[in-house]
Amino acid sequence: MALPRRFHESELAALVLTDYHPRPSFGTAGQRIDVLANFFQVKFADKEGKMIYHYDVDIVPVVRETPGRKPPSKDRGPAKLPILLLREVIDRCAAELDPSFKPSFTAGAYDGRKNLFTPVKFPIANNETKHIRIVVPDSEPRPPRPGQEPQEGPHGRRFDVTFKYASEINLEAVAEFCRGKKQSTQVEASMLTAIMAINVLLRDDPMGKFTPIGAQQNRWFTMQPINNQPSVEIIGQGGLVGKGFMQSFRPGLGLPGINLDTAYSAFLQPGPMINVAAQVLYGQSSGGGRGGRGGRGGRGGFDRGGRGGGYGGGPPRVEMPQELRPFEIAKLRKIFSQCKFKLTHRPCSKVFSVRSITAKPACEIEFTMAGRDGSGDVRTNLASYYKTAYGKDLRYPRLPCVSFGASNYVPLEFCALEPFNGLPPNKLTSDQTADMIKIAAQRPPDRRDKIMQWRQVLDWERKEKIAAWGIKVNPNLADVQARVLAPPTVLYGGNGGRMNPRNGGWNVLGKQFFKQGNPLKAWAVVSFDRGADIQLMQGFITYLVNTLKRNGMSVPTERPPLIGPINPAQGGSGTGGVNGAVFDALMSAGSAAFGAGGKTIAPQLIIVILPGRDPLLYEEVKRCAAINLKAPVPTQCLLASKLRSERGLDQYANNVSMKIHAKLGGVTHTVPLQDLPGLTNRTMLVGADVSHPPSRGDNTIAPSIAATVSSKVADNNLYSATIRLQAGRQEIIEDLQSMMEANIKGFATNTKFLPESIIFYRDGVSEGQYAAVVQTEVKAIRMACESVRPGYKPKISYIICVKKHNIRFFSKTGADCDRSGNLPPGTVVDRTVVHPFAFDFYLQAHGGLVGTARPTHYIVLVDENELGADSLQKLTNGLCYSFQRATRSVSIVSVCYYADIICSKARALVYEEESFSDSQTISSATSGPKGLVMRDFDPYRVAKIFAKNPAFENVAWYM
Repeated sequence: MALPRRFHESELAALVLTDYHPRPSFGTAGQRIDVLANFFQVKFADKEGKMIYHYDVDIVPVVRETPGRKPPSKDRGPAKLPILLLREVIDRCAAELDPSFKPSFTAGAYDGRKNLFTPVKFPIANNETKHIRIVVPDSEPRPPRPGQEPQEGPHGRRFDVTFKYASEINLEAVAEFCRGKKQSTQVEASMLTAIMAINVLLRDDPMGKFTPIGAQQNRWFTMQPINNQPSVEIIGQGGLVGKGFMQSFRPGLGLPGINLDTAYSAFLQPGPMINVAAQVLYGQSSGGGRGGRGGRGGRGGFDRGGRGGGYGGGPPRVEMPQELRPFEIAKLRKIFSQCKFKLTHRPCSKVFSVRSITAKPACEIEFTMAGRDGSGDVRTNLASYYKTAYGKDLRYPRLPCVSFGASNYVPLEFCALEPFNGLPPNKLTSDQTADMIKIAAQRPPDRRDKIMQWRQVLDWERKEKIAAWGIKVNPNLADVQARVLAPPTVLYGGNGGRMNPRNGGWNVLGKQFFKQGNPLKAWAVVSFDRGADIQLMQGFITYLVNTLKRNGMSVPTERPPLIGPINPAQGGSGTGGVNGAVFDALMSAGSAAFGAGGKTIAPQLIIVILPGRDPLLYEEVKRCAAINLKAPVPTQCLLASKLRSERGLDQYANNVSMKIHAKLGGVTHTVPLQDLPGLTNRTMLVGADVSHPPSRGDNTIAPSIAATVSSKVADNNLYSATIRLQAGRQEIIEDLQSMMEANIKGFATNTKFLPESIIFYRDGVSEGQYAAVVQTEVKAIRMACESVRPGYKPKISYIICVKKHNIRFFSKTGADCDRSGNLPPGTVVDRTVVHPFAFDFYLQAHGGLVGTARPTHYIVLVDENELGADSLQKLTNGLCYSFQRATRSVSIVSVCYYADIICSKARALVYEEESFSDSQTISSATSGPKGLVMRDFDPYRVAKIFAKNPAFENVAWYM
């Protein structure tokens, strides 16, 4: 049976997981509680099975032949057309085909690409195809370009459309799969297609009212109010937060269901790019007034107000200067990369993508324009061109331009940003992040109520198409059986070092760290905050040293050299894109630290005081300390505002001391092996993650970052890290064999024996990649073992950790929750919302301090250690209490958390800001995904940098 050309990841996972480690049993440990899940169970009205017919859709644009115009290459294939345009093509097919086709389209659902599903069969035989040519009229007349005569006659885009029968799907196959009935491969493939078809059906109605966001097209947003409530909120500095929903049909244990959740995402404000750019560079955080209850919103663009009061006033308008400094251009380049925009200097409905922001202003970007009427070519600049061609005088001739397409440039003032240009977390300022958390972090009861409100908005049971498919959706959240696991013991050093956590946390007052690291000798302090002068620095360092010593650390150098305050924006000797002031300051600090240590050891630590939460300055500090100094030096960044306030200073100093202790090779606390079933002193624990490059404005792609963290001692509380660069956006860890060889050898060097078992937790794998990681990564681990010693075959358990999912659990009665309204730490679920066959479970190991706690989904693909449900769930819960820089349990096993942090920290080293040149050089012609060109890279680039300082490699520099 032919499978559809496009699957969503949750659908792929439903199939591939049936082929791997089956669930050995259900867990029984812990106190049982009953909870609710945001999972609306689904039944099918026809017990014999509703038949759905799948048709392959081929839409090909008809290219007009223009005299003198080179025809498109046949090798390029059809361009990827906008989904809304393709849906309009299908709507016109429904209107123009024979009326006998109308019932099929009326009840059918189109995925916006290649697949149409309908419960009403087309009036043609299965071996027939249906062809039609249709015309989609232009939404507006096409204006002539400068020097061209206007075209006469009707305008529109023509398309040749072909429908071809693909398969017949019985929806009952999904129900049988969820009841645990194993099927043949062909029936399972049909079930997979059925899941896909139902997801296409669920997307059909929202498509006309909301905008789908994300790779899976299952998160929906709108700029329009919903039920008289605003759907967006300003977060200042050019950003806003969209408040939408996510929905996905997926199999469950017993019954399938629809996973419905709230969705929050940060976007750039739509509108004139010049205004948004001014807000990005000089705007304040959200500070506009709120409208009154039922009243009128204040002034502002995207204003927000009280309930029923419309939008209130947004941040005040900021004027754009006539010129920008290089670092400001770099910031705009980072924020606007790949953003969608339209042109405003002439009528044009086409949407373009930002490739980059130029270093030169419009008045200095020159080019040769072909002469007219036999005259010679003319050398001109962009500002003059827009005056001549369009009669437009530039208000900002010395501002940079937007580059787009192959070699097109347009001034910022002639661009308008489209709605829903994403602002990923690494592009948010600290103020924007804080505002977004305030908006998105809803207490569990509030989130549950909001989910039910979206349930009413979607109103599945009243949709004619859903009824035509025989689908019945339960109106209520699913009842789920859960259990609360007991917390492990946490050990500190000295007498009375045994702690019993309560509500996921513990108090370390009067406790000493479990295992001391290296004495702190060679260190220095540098301030980039003008208010953090020598007096303030010395006062805090004295306080910090006392805290370190109270926690059991040895600090021979109690008065480190103090440097600054220094203005990070001033000039310096930095080259190659490095901030000169930062470079000079860290060079001075490194030399001073070397002297403070008696010139016998490499600098151990540089403490850096920052003026605020500035991601760009923070990344510059980390990048410079790791790459541009003679050898990498660990840094510890502090916020100047924290040093000025006595309130919370003790807690802040204690938190900093934990990070410094880890960066010196110490162990803050540990969980005893007896509380970690399945883990022995001959077990090596490994965590792994992959981080992918940011999108770029050109057609090149940077490498991805792969990291592993593995235990290097028998009691599994000290870890070593390995980092590799690999092909961009490649999910599989390509060099895992050599990484694991290094991990195993490191374990053997410290313990004097090879591990008898390996427990491997893998973060960052999407559901559609499960089969690939088992086939490649588990094989790589086995090959690494064989390479270390022929015939060496430790038992391997390979477990996927998924954080980015939308399953949430809520207290059913309100009795089984903490003060935040969240379920207690240790809540585990392995029923109802899990896979019908696979060995998987959800674990909320942490307490929900803000908002609704998100459990981590663990999927066991290989378990040669035969851990079983209870042992693995207890082990996983216990490992969440061993995170070295916290006195609370965390949301995911610590080794995966460390790998995630390493990938995040390494981004500043790998993805350096582009130079200020308007031309880009591609050094490799390697083909990447989606036709992108892979840039040259050295897989060992970061590893070679760290190898310059062996002491740096052997400590948790990433903490």
